[in-house]
Order: sequence, then C-alpha cells, then structure tokens
Amino acid sequence: MTLTLDSHIAPARHAATSSIVRFRLRHIDAPANVLVLAALWFVYATVRNLTSDTQQAAIGNASRLLDVESALGIDIEGALQSAIDWPQAFVVANTYYLLHFPLTLTVIALAFWRRRATVFAVVRNSLIGCSAVALVIHLIVPMAPPRMLPGFVDAGATFGPDPYAIAGSESANQFAAMPSMHVAWAILVGYAIWHLSAHRIVRIVGIVHPVLTSLVVIVTGHHFVFDVAIGAGLAFALLFLTTRLSNRRHRRPSFGGVEAHEDMTIGGAAITRRPDDRTHSVFHTETTTTRIHKERTPTNYVHPQHQLMLHEQRHRQLEAAAAVHRAIGERLQPRRRVARRQTADHR
Repeated sequence: MTLTLDSHIAPARHAATSSIVRFRLRHIDAPANVLVLAALWFVYATVRNLTSDTQQAAIGNASRLLDVESALGIDIEGALQSAIDWPQAFVVANTYYLLHFPLTLTVIALAFWRRRATVFAVVRNSLIGCSAVALVIHLIVPMAPPRMLPGFVDAGATFGPDPYAIAGSESANQFAAMPSMHVAWAILVGYAIWHLSAHRIVRIVGIVHPVLTSLVVIVTGHHFVFDVAIGAGLAFALLFLTTRLSNRRHRRPSFGGVEAHEDMTIGGAAITRRPDDRTHSVFHTETTTTRIHKERTPTNYVHPQHQLMLHEQRHRQLEAAAAVHRAIGERLQPRRRVARRQTADHR
C-alpha cells in the first residue's frame, strides 16, 4: 500500500483549521437540530394524547392481540414474569427502562458532535420516520400494555421505580404500546454506537442494548411480543431506507466541483482511493489535496454539509497516516538499536 502525503501544507495547520471549521458548522447546526427534535417530541406527545381516553378500545385490542399470540404460541410475557423469583430483578429492569431516555439523548448528542454528516443524519431521520409511522398506528390501533390485563404484573407499580409516578409523566399516553418505541429507539442507539466506535467491546454494547431493552419491556409488562417485533421491524426498515438515501447522496461524482472519492477502511484506518487509481490498485491517503476553502463562485461552491464531511474524512486520514508512520518507526527501532551496538563494538 502506497501512502502519499502532501507536504505543501503543514499537517498541524490542517488539523487546527479542520477542527475550527467543524466547530463553527456544528455551532450553527446545533440549534436547528435541537428545534427539530423538540418539535418532533411535542407533536409525538400531542398526538399520542389524542388516544389517551380510549381505554376500553385499547384493552379490547390488547385482549385480542393476546389471543393471537396464544394461537401462535408466542405468548411468553406471563411465563417470563413468573420465572423471575427475585424482586430485585424487577427493580433493575425498571431502572433500565427509565435509563432509556437519557441514554438515547446522550448517544444522539455524541453522534451529532462526532459524525454529524453521516451517523447523526441517519439516526435523526430514522427517528423522525419511526415516530411518524408509530403515531399513525397509535391513532388507528390504540393498544393497552400487558400490565393492564388480568394475570400480568405491573412491575413498575409493584416493585418500583414506577415510570408513571415520576414528575412529568401525568400526560403520558399509556395506550400506545404498539409499536414499542423503546425497542425502535434502542435499535437506533445501537446503530449509532456501532458506527461511532471501532472498539469491539463498545460495539458489543451496541448489539446487547436493543436485546436487553426488548427483554426489559416484556418482563416489566409494558409491551407484548408483537409490540417488540413491530417496533424492531419499523426501526430496521427506516434504517435501511435512510442509509440507502444517505449513501446515494454521498456517492455523487462531485460536490459543487469538489472531486468525490471512495472511502475504504483497512484496519480501522480511513483510506481513500482516487478514481484514476482503480486499475492500478494504488491507495492514496488524502490529507490536504483539496483546499479547505474554495473560491465561492456558482461553479465550485461547496455546501457546508459536504465541506464538513470532507474535513472529517481528511482528519481521519491524517490520523491514519500518522499511525502508519508510528508503526513503521516502532518496527525499525530494534534494528536501529542493533546497528548502534554493532557500530559501538566495531569502534
């Protein structure tokens, strides 16, 4: 693999300039994204409350859904609750259920700060799409949770902490169990965790979190198995759609006159292959080939979103090149020591 570094601009200057540009663009975009997510939550809570007075219909729908699960042999909600003899397990499950919201907000904020143009955009758009589809389902099919049916345990009210006893939960609609947005959002959080880190343990956390969330919402009596399945299917469908749209947008030949490259990852290092190198399989680590600021004319204007993506790519490539140089130096260091000893012995 051939690594080519441009030396006409100092790497330190490039890294500093790239950080400044990323900070300014994030500073501009942060209020807009906060307003979008706040508006989404307001609309979601408002529409959910439209079905808060349909208790009879919601319980009837839940009873019919339980009959369907019984016919299919997947009515495991009561069996899971009966299998747990340790009360503290319900306390842990209820606590995990409450940690869902702060964890989701933390991961979204981290994705915005580190990978705004890619991971955050996919998670945000998928979150908006999942919530919109779920609102329609909540309006058409109000669904009561299993804990409101005979034979099930309301783990929150019995063992605590109760999510509907904390401040601000009075307006929550308890008849919107289908689909499970806890599971859908947990899958989006897992997607973000997986793509924000290359560390194996962190990525395992991204896989385990949706699985644990699915188990918790069933054990605590908040959702049926069908609720979990529909929520998961909705999240995966929206992730597939948004990632396809994002990849199509980022694979365009040019961004306002700036040449596009194919991103590749080798050993955690971001490597770029130039279009003219495809026949020779020669890789190029681009650091500052494209100027940070182009002359802003109608023919070569670079949108800030695309500019930020290019700067983040160059920053990762610079770090990859530095890591390669360090690795080469570490491998050559023992040979240098042997050479110095031989020279000293000769003298």
